[in-house]
Amino acid sequence: EADADFLVHCAAISSPAACERDARHCFIVNCPSAILAALPSKTRVVFLSTDQVYDGLNAPYRETDTPSPVNIYGRSKLAF
Repeated sequence: EADADFLVHCAAISSPAACERDARHCFIVNCPSAILAALPSKTRVVFLSTDQVYDGLNAPYRETDTPSPVNIYGRSKLAF
């Protein structure tokens, strides 16, 4: 059983081309659901996202803008 106050998740497959070649692996690394499930509910999770959760049509973006990823990498980051 894990006991952590914070988890900083910086790992990622960040190459869009690599994510397109192996979407399953991309989601396993970029959305570590098994790790999250093992953490106590009190644990705060910090992760790094990407501008690729947006479609690139209306930059610059704010966190409150509606995401619209156009590739597997963006979808994997949004899923987390």
